[in-house]
Amino acid sequence: MNDAQKTVLNLTSAALFGNPASVPAETDWQAVYDEIKKQELVSLLLPLASKFDIPDGVLKQWSEDRDKYLLNNARNISAHFTIQKLMDSADIPCVILKGVASGSYYPDYLTRAYGDVDFLVPDKYYKRADALLRKTGYELVRSIDKDRKYLRNSLHYELHRDVAEFPDAASKSAAGKYLSDIFEQAKEFKHSGAKCMVPSDRHHAVILMVHSAEHLWSSGIGLRHLSDWAVFVNKMPDSFFEKELQPILRDLKLRRFCGTITNLCTEHLGLRRCKWAEEAAADYASDLIEDLFKSGSFGHNYTDQGSEKTYKAFFSILNKRTSALFPATIKHPVLRPAGWAFVTNRYLLKLISGKRNTDMARNMLQRRANRQEFSDKWHLYEKSDHE
Repeated sequence: MNDAQKTVLNLTSAALFGNPASVPAETDWQAVYDEIKKQELVSLLLPLASKFDIPDGVLKQWSEDRDKYLLNNARNISAHFTIQKLMDSADIPCVILKGVASGSYYPDYLTRAYGDVDFLVPDKYYKRADALLRKTGYELVRSIDKDRKYLRNSLHYELHRDVAEFPDAASKSAAGKYLSDIFEQAKEFKHSGAKCMVPSDRHHAVILMVHSAEHLWSSGIGLRHLSDWAVFVNKMPDSFFEKELQPILRDLKLRRFCGTITNLCTEHLGLRRCKWAEEAAADYASDLIEDLFKSGSFGHNYTDQGSEKTYKAFFSILNKRTSALFPATIKHPVLRPAGWAFVTNRYLLKLISGKRNTDMARNMLQRRANRQEFSDKWHLYEKSDHE
């Protein structure tokens, strides 16, 4: 880590848990702010700026960006309630994933950066929810096995039938088992007289872990993702993890991963020491924190290259492109080869015409394959965790 990244971690620790905020005397505040913006911590960390002698230019840029983030947060939070009201109007059970569900554990949920509006409906209501969204002006822009993505008024919405992608049927089955009563156990989140339903603490913990594992495998996690887990752990007693969550994580084969992430929060974000996580693998902490800064917010800025396993990445990406263009291939895999041919030929034509950059394509494949190697090193969904 460089000095700017260490400073960002120190400031995040102070914002989340009230720990002392200190920075080196010769701090490069522009470099610090560039990292803050990359990690989408602009709103969360600005209240600490008054404690330091920050150059006027950087402080002005920070304040202006904060206003933009807060405006986006207000629009995004409002969209959560709009979706809930829409689903309620059609008697479709709905639970918000992440978003305000994660924000509710922060000291001030308004300062957490918000992205897409993610929500889950029971599988038997999935088609009804999709039809309702399209009918009311939500434009379908992507369709894959676990979710469909829509665009409306410059905001993206993701309708989920599954909370994440899983590497094997056993992990998916275990997650389904523990999330089977998510709608019955959901709790209310209220804001300015409006309300939406969010997962219970137990369900939220499972969702955060499987979502973190999915992101780490596919693109990397960012500091905002790590902060979501840190504030959640801070609000929960150790007994919750020892008695209730550990058996679930063992079945999901994510117990060691959870322990490692928790120890990372303790070491770098000032989270209290958690006894239940002491036996987790902490040797890779420096590797993950470096990858975290390389990845940016939820892996959006990941640019690492180099891998031998690009063929696996190729088919993973190809399947996603095919299902997005031809949703019928989701239920009828026998149709996929025809979709592959179409997607591949269309892409080759764009390469020939100069509309696609060959280096970009190669880097995308290398990045995806490299994430597989990284997740293997981190023992994601490892069999020994299940035994």
